[in-house]
Amino acid sequence: MMGRVTYEGFAGYWPFQEGDWADAMNKTRKYVATNNNELTVIHWGDYDDTISLLNYVVMSKIGPFN
Repeated sequence: MMGRVTYEGFAGYWPFQEGDWADAMNKTRKYVATNNNELTVIHWGDYDDTISLLNYVVMSKIGPFN
């Protein structure tokens, strides 16, 4: 699980890398948690099936992570 800011940095880097570590990062299931109601679509290069968005609707039901 990662926040939106971390997701944005990772998604701009890892899908375009090669090697064992990149394979692990790209193929591992990922969840992006955000309260930003403008973020509705997320991508991870050719690995979009490995990432899910926990958006403001989901986050409002489970509460903050403090």
